[in-house]
Amino acid sequence: MKRILKKIFCLVILFLFFSCRKELKKPSWDVDLLAPLAKSTLSIKNLIPDSLLKTNADSSLILVYQNPIYNFDLDKILKIPDTTMREFYTIPVKFLVNPGQKFINDTSNNSYPIKNAELSYCIVKSGIAKLEARSQVREAIEFTYKIPNAIKNNQSFEIKLSVPAATDNGPGVLISSFDLSGYAIDMRGTNGLRTNTIYTYVTARTNPDGKPVWVEENDSLIFTFGFVNMSPQYAKGYFGNTKYSTGIEQTPINLFNKITNGPLKLEDASLKLTIDNGVGADAQFVIKNLTAINSRTNNAVALVHPKIGRDLHINRALDDFNNLPQVKTSFYSLPMNSGNSNIKALLENMPDKLEYDFEIETNPLGNQSGGNDFINSKYGLKVNLDMEIPMALTANNLTLVDTVEFDTDKIENFPLIVDGTLTMLVNNGFPLDATIKLYLLDEDDELIDSLLTSNSIAASPVNAANKTSEKKLSKLIYNISKVRLIELSFTKKILIKVSFTTVPTGQIMKFYSDYSMDLKLVGQFNYSINTD
Repeated sequence: MKRILKKIFCLVILFLFFSCRKELKKPSWDVDLLAPLAKSTLSIKNLIPDSLLKTNADSSLILVYQNPIYNFDLDKILKIPDTTMREFYTIPVKFLVNPGQKFINDTSNNSYPIKNAELSYCIVKSGIAKLEARSQVREAIEFTYKIPNAIKNNQSFEIKLSVPAATDNGPGVLISSFDLSGYAIDMRGTNGLRTNTIYTYVTARTNPDGKPVWVEENDSLIFTFGFVNMSPQYAKGYFGNTKYSTGIEQTPINLFNKITNGPLKLEDASLKLTIDNGVGADAQFVIKNLTAINSRTNNAVALVHPKIGRDLHINRALDDFNNLPQVKTSFYSLPMNSGNSNIKALLENMPDKLEYDFEIETNPLGNQSGGNDFINSKYGLKVNLDMEIPMALTANNLTLVDTVEFDTDKIENFPLIVDGTLTMLVNNGFPLDATIKLYLLDEDDELIDSLLTSNSIAASPVNAANKTSEKKLSKLIYNISKVRLIELSFTKKILIKVSFTTVPTGQIMKFYSDYSMDLKLVGQFNYSINTD
């Protein structure tokens, strides 16, 4: 509201200035001044980022674009749940335990339930081990809890803690937690033949500095050991046969963002849907739907290809385990071109969204690896679109957009201006006719007004090879009235919209790396200078 009031106030002041100046009786004289106010260069890079353009030997351009579509979440293949393992140690008979005497020495195989997976080995990326110990012995107990097959820095996971003595009010309780990050865990149990098994070793003795204590019949020592928020850096085993569906999802495509109007016709285009499988499990992949959506026109073009709806077999990655896991990913490529698909129509729709529906099945033929499936957190299953589009096309009102700063500070004595003109000098290096529109924007990028002209921009001439030989200069003139001067006083930026049309209409034209259009906006103003 304050900004609006400020503008209104400025408008009133300027209006009063122009109105009152007519009544001045002092002599005056008019002068012309020329001031450059804005400039820009439009090239194919205004349409497409430079990093996406490849230059051929003849300087013609190819658009090379990769768009990630889907990244398969490894949790869908292997989700390690939070779990708790409880171990009871009950004294069968009453006996006297001397200070420091060991009275528990036990090895256990503890099953770790993991849905759809049979793990033999795991390197922990992150995770917490939680331990709770309860003792009914009326003396402090020193215990050691060890997972011999969980190794980090050549040392087994081992906890040595003391459980307080039980009292009349209840058992002695100890609760603690430990970071498991970086531990490599062999999950095959004591005999090396199991899966999803944690092998533990527990010893307990009374406090060496304590006193002899009677351990009563049925006194117990209970260990509750849990894993929380476990995430594997690497895991090996059999991951089961499971189907996953993405459902209907969308991903953005920013390739055509700066084309705001007009149809696009391509000479040719090719596209590859690539699946990069870094998971050590075979997969079956089905493209149920792939649709290009243009939100500006609300038009959608679904991909037509013989492989749509068909099972695509994706080979597993290979595990080159040399001290550290090294993965050789498997690549599947599905080529699409004008001969086997409607890829041209899909891209000519100038999509800003890609809608997809995929189905993925792991281990479709069962346990073919003999329990040697693997995952590595640095790798996954990724689906990408790789495009190559020769920049040879026909344009009909194809519109490019750029925003430039408008520098009114270069205009001296702005309030003394009577009227004038803005001239857009255009050096067109494209073999395309063009029209131009200018939009005045304020400091908040809000539209103030537009500047229109009936004049057009002539295409640059081409040589025998149908390539631009030189730039063509055009001048577009905009008359500036007193009201328009007021609008210019608030203008901070100018939005330039240039619409191109191929000459002759419908002809396919190649784009080259040196094609560009130079624009310079200059002001020529008449000043009224009063003299005493």
